[in-house]
Amino acid sequence: MPFFDPHEELAGTNYDPIPDGEHTCIVNSSAWKDSASGGNYLEIEFSIFGGQFEGRMIWDRLNLVNKNDMAVQIAREGLARFCRVFECTQPLENPQELQSFMSSTWGKKCLVKVKNQPRKNNPDQIDLVVKNVRRLEQPEAAKPAPKSSKKDVDPKDPDKLPF
Repeated sequence: MPFFDPHEELAGTNYDPIPDGEHTCIVNSSAWKDSASGGNYLEIEFSIFGGQFEGRMIWDRLNLVNKNDMAVQIAREGLARFCRVFECTQPLENPQELQSFMSSTWGKKCLVKVKNQPRKNNPDQIDLVVKNVRRLEQPEAAKPAPKSSKKDVDPKDPDKLPF
């Protein structure tokens, strides 16, 4: 059997635009990246969980280091919402603490609200923009037990951290 046969019948993939609105997602990953303008942004990758668009990816890019103060303010507001969704309970002192917190969210579900917006410099091109991230409400029976007190926290075991 060949490695790849271009005549093979393959199942089609749905590349319809992801519609505006809220989608149940799983946080896949996050990473610091350099921006073209010389700053840095935190990229958060989500994948849609369930429904017609299951498996499709959504990216949020938070310009936390940027010449444009408004871009930084918007990014900080988005990061604050994200942190509250995943119950970050204390200030993060440096990028390493932020990345440690971010990696603790990988594999967790949330609701991601998106909107298709035309680019300002090219209205024919549409970007899928993350407008909000919020907690996925759980049914009463599925809610987790209350968190342990700080005295029960083992800092060497990330599964027991309070956030």
